[in-house]
Parts: sequence; structure tokens; C-alpha cells
Amino acid sequence: MDNSSRSLLDQLRLEIMDNSGQTPTILSVVESCEHITVEDYQRTYQWEKANIEEFFEDLKETVGSGDRHFFGTLILQQTDDPKGTSFAIVDGQQRLTTIFVLVAALRDAIKALGIHSIPPATLGGREVRVLDKAQDFLYADDSRVDVHRFTSNRILRDLMRNCVIAEPENQTEIPARDKNTTLAFRKAVRTIRELVRKDLEKIDGAEGKLGRINQLLDTLFDKFVVLRITTLNVSESLEIFLTLNNRGLALGPSDIVRGHVMKNLGHSLDDRAQESLQQSVLDEWETVAANVGDPESFMRHYLLTRMEGKVQKKKVVSIVTTLISREDAAERKEATAEFWSDLIDASETYAQLMEPNMGGDCQYQIELLNGLMKSHRILLLAAFRSNLEVADRNELVRLTWVLCFRWVMAGMNAQILENYFQELATSIRANTAVSIIRRSLEDKIETVTVNAVEYFTAEGDSSYAGRALLHATNRAITRGANPVAFDSTLHLEHIAPNSGNDEWAEALQISDPNGNEYNSTVSSLGNLTLLDVKLNLQAQRKSFSEKRGDYYHLSTMDITRDLFALTTWSKELISERTVWLSECFEILWAKSPSNHEVVRFSDWLEAGGQ
Repeated sequence: MDNSSRSLLDQLRLEIMDNSGQTPTILSVVESCEHITVEDYQRTYQWEKANIEEFFEDLKETVGSGDRHFFGTLILQQTDDPKGTSFAIVDGQQRLTTIFVLVAALRDAIKALGIHSIPPATLGGREVRVLDKAQDFLYADDSRVDVHRFTSNRILRDLMRNCVIAEPENQTEIPARDKNTTLAFRKAVRTIRELVRKDLEKIDGAEGKLGRINQLLDTLFDKFVVLRITTLNVSESLEIFLTLNNRGLALGPSDIVRGHVMKNLGHSLDDRAQESLQQSVLDEWETVAANVGDPESFMRHYLLTRMEGKVQKKKVVSIVTTLISREDAAERKEATAEFWSDLIDASETYAQLMEPNMGGDCQYQIELLNGLMKSHRILLLAAFRSNLEVADRNELVRLTWVLCFRWVMAGMNAQILENYFQELATSIRANTAVSIIRRSLEDKIETVTVNAVEYFTAEGDSSYAGRALLHATNRAITRGANPVAFDSTLHLEHIAPNSGNDEWAEALQISDPNGNEYNSTVSSLGNLTLLDVKLNLQAQRKSFSEKRGDYYHLSTMDITRDLFALTTWSKELISERTVWLSECFEILWAKSPSNHEVVRFSDWLEAGGQ
């Protein structure tokens, strides 16, 4: 760490220890800035409803107590503005964004009341112009409302400008649908406005409500205090940002990695070029995040394909910095550029694993795997980035599918499986022959022992594997027909209902509909099927004759329509159907593709259960 960064950290420690009246208020910090922008390399707005509600409760409690409330650290980077009053916010953007949204909501509430000032509290006193307090906070120039004091990063910029800070008569509505990266912010705006509305509805009369708004603004502005650290350039800001966040502030590893990438790629660039670089890296990272869905899991899985040894989430940043570290700054820049390019390329492959579209059994098997676990992506990321023939790649996917389901059903250690996938990924990266990788997977499958009948009897309605088997069995007996997606349009249907009654207990010849025997019987996989959501909601708790006659024969699932062939439902049939499904599992999840055909349950019964 250089001396300037160390001095800033020392300043932070001293201010934390001091906690004196010199700690600035939110109002004094904001009013010293004519313009505040959020740096683009930071993650977009992330506060959830619980964070916002806690902040608003703190505000209300501080109104009552009159005490000062510490609201965290603000790191501001001074820009090239000749006046020295324009700053980029490096750390604290979540809190500052929330404050500006709240002040804008209070401003909107004032305008809705139709009165803007509170009468003087004493004879000869001046009226309190509450609207001006809010407007002066939102706009640095009291003669203009089109020049906002606060500018969000590019992801949220238009929403903040047009839907929040703009005057109420000029505002556009917060869109119900937009990019996923704006979802938390859109929810936050609605939450803040609702908190303000609920707080004010308890107050009688327009003047009373305006007085309450005045209390909230005064408390926020004058009682909420912060630690302010000012930096002078992009490099210094990134250094402080990375140092503080490596010491425990709530950013994800991928955010900090992105900061290191910006810092290293920015070597020898002037501030203007660094700002352009930040925009470019942010655009690329938005593409990565859109590709992978969960950047933190992707980052771990990517690193596991590149190295040996464990990659814990808390170690991701140090591992990446080691990968791109070089003594010479120019060489470090080159290594970082190579790392960043490879990471972007890997994210495009990872996207194929998150939402596969290659068709056939390969796509289906990956889709089912994604509902079971995540660690299979370590191996498949390496496989899909290699030069394997499609047939070889698809066989690796199939064997991985078989191994993962059997591993989970056997209750084996998840970390051991992840370590194994890392070993295979490393081997693929080293161009090990695919025949060796395939043989290793086959041998690993042989080490896993699963009694499918016992598992699906005990874990029928509590396991993802059971639901997957029902869907895969349906797919097998209807091969060639249009596939039915394995999604929320299908519900897990208990043929004999999960909540028993006397009628169903009698049908199953069980004495107590609330006892252990009934519960264990109806939770077995043989008592389960997949039913279209609307039919499932209508069929609940009805008799078997009603279910089969009015609902099951209308299902999109052949495995459910097949139940129409039965006239009764019994404990014995549940047991037999569990055996049938277990045999289907052994066919579909066999180490080697099976020559046996999956048949309907009614046909299986007619053939004597063979």
C-alpha cells in the first residue's frame, strides 16, 4: 500500500476513535458537493426491503431520541471540476442512493399536500419552508430543477433522473418490468414511498403531516453523521476501495475482482482514459453477469477449472490477485487483460450450462442437473471449452448426470464430488484423452451404491431426484411427442392426499389418517405424480375416482393420464408403483445405456411387474 492510501486509512481509524462533534452530518457533506456521481465499477443498487426498513426505523427512532446517529463511511473522489465541488462516490453509494430516494419521496409528499411551509413556532418568527429543505438537497442550483445534485451509475441513471428526482408533475412511473440489474432499485423506490405513506397516514391534517416531514428531514440532515474520506484520483480511490472492502465490507468477491481488473488495466492511463476503461469493463461485466446468473458461483467454478486446491469464496480475491500479479506493472496489465478476456469467454460457455439449448438428451440432462446441484458445472465448463467431439462431450454429460444423481441419493459428501470434478476439469485442460476421463467417471459411478426402492420409499416427496425421475419417466414413455417442460406449470401431486381423512385411510386400509403409517405411505414416490398446476389445485383431497375421472385424464403428462387405467388406489399399488419407478431409474440412470425399455405403469402391471 502506498503512503497516500495508508494516510487515508489512518484518517479513517482516527475518526472512528474520535466520534466527536467534528464528524460531519449528511447535510454538510452533500451541500459541499454541487455534483455527486456513482462510479461505474461498483455493483448496482442492492439494498433489500429489510435494509430499507431498518434505515427508516433508525430515522424514526432518532427523531424521538434527538441523538446523533452514525451512518457509515463515505469515500468521495474529487473530479476535475475547477471549483472542487464535484465528486465521484467510491464507497457509500447504497446509503447515499437510499437517502436521495427518501428525500425525493418526502418532496413528492409535500407537493401532494398542497402546502409547503410551516407557520412560525413563535411570535415574530419566520415560517419554515419545508419544501425548500428538500429541494436544496436534491438540486445544487435553487433556480433549476433539471440539474440534479446526485447521478447514479449508468445502469440506474435514467430511472433515478426520470422516475425519482424529477418533479412529481414530470415524473414517469417506475416500470414494473426492466433489466434484472435494476430490480432491487425499483423495489426500493416502491418500498420507500410506501414507508413514507404509512408514516404520514398516522398524522392528522395537512399541517400535521408537513410538520412530520419537517421532523424527518431535519433529523436525517442534522443527526445522521458520517465519516468522510476524500481522494484525489481514480487510482487512489480504487486503492482505498479495494483495501476497505478486502477488510470485510459487504461486497461480493466478483465486485472486488472487477476493481482489481480496472486498477491493473488502468496502468499508465490518465484519468479520462481510466474513466473510459471503467465504463468498458462495467459493460463487459454486465454481459458476464447476464450470462452466468450467479457471478460468485461462476467465479469459483471458473477458478476451479484453472488450478488445483480448494477455492473458497473468501479466497477468490486473493487467488485472482495471485494469478494476475507481476512485479512489472506493464506485465501485470498484460496478465490481467489475458485473465479478463478468458473470464469473459468462459462466461459465454457457462451460459450454455445455465440455459442449455443444444437440444436432445444432453440439454435435458443438464437442465435436470441444474436443479440438483451446481458443482457439475466445474467439469462441464472445462468439457464445453475443450475441443471434444460432440458425441464425446455428450457422453461426458450423460455420465456426469448419472454420477451426480446417484451421489446425492447415496448421501455422499458434496465436497468430495466437487474436488473430483476439479481434478477432471484440470485433466481436460491438460488435454487428457477423453477415453481416460470417461473411464474415470464410469469407475466413480461403480463406487456409489444406491438402493432405489428404499430411497424412493423413504424420500419420495422430499427429494428433487424423485420429481426428476417422474418427469424423466414421462419423457421416456412419450419419446417422439412434444416434450413437457419441467417447470412451475407442473405440481407434485399426492394421489392419496398428504393430509389424510377417514375416506382415504379406509381406501388404503390404514386405521389412523394422521398416523405414521399413513404419512410414510403417501410420501412414497409410488403415490406421487406430476399434474398441471390448475388441475392439481382442483383435485386436492378428492377421492381417487374423482381424481382419475375428472382431472388425471386431462393432464399433459402421460404418466398421470395412465392412472385412468386403474379403477382403485391402494397401499399395494403404491408399493408396486414405487418398484416400477425404481426400475425406471435403473434404466434411465444406468452407467451404460440400457437396452431395456421404459413402459407405462399399467403395462408393467399387466406384464406381471416385469
